[in-house]
Amino acid sequence: MTDLASLQARLHALLQEIFGPVSPSGDTGGFFFPRGSAGIIVVLREPENVPPCVQVASPVVTAVPKSPELLDTLNTINGNIPFGTAYWANDYVWFDTYLIAETLDRPELEEAIKAIGEWADSVDDAFAQRYGGTLPFAPQEPPPGAWTTQTASSVGAPGPPPAGAVG
Repeated sequence: MTDLASLQARLHALLQEIFGPVSPSGDTGGFFFPRGSAGIIVVLREPENVPPCVQVASPVVTAVPKSPELLDTLNTINGNIPFGTAYWANDYVWFDTYLIAETLDRPELEEAIKAIGEWADSVDDAFAQRYGGTLPFAPQEPPPGAWTTQTASSVGAPGPPPAGAVG
């Protein structure tokens, strides 16, 4: 088994291959990348009873109240997407996926970041309009090349969904 420091260094190296120079932000040691009006957070996790994993997450909407209609929508999404999980936790709607850290390679990480980012960017405005809440990142058209621009942020991805959360 690989130690966490080695896995964090490997994650950092893979992200630098994909995006160029990047630095972890916030106290989670995670990395933040903008994607249109959404943001992607990539962070190494050490959950109990499973191998260390890399969480690729996007907070789609913040300050959104939980409602039966919202949870039904998230359940429908989860039943129809081949990759990732959509859920509500602590007044946020999240979309995320987990990858096994020890076997992670560049194509797998790159595809996860792309899938999460594109999905979040494609639905965040609609979620905010339909269910309330706000977009966690400024809704502006990114400059050319923004997909590969690193922006420091103190935003940290949540841990795994709490018991009873949709996802």
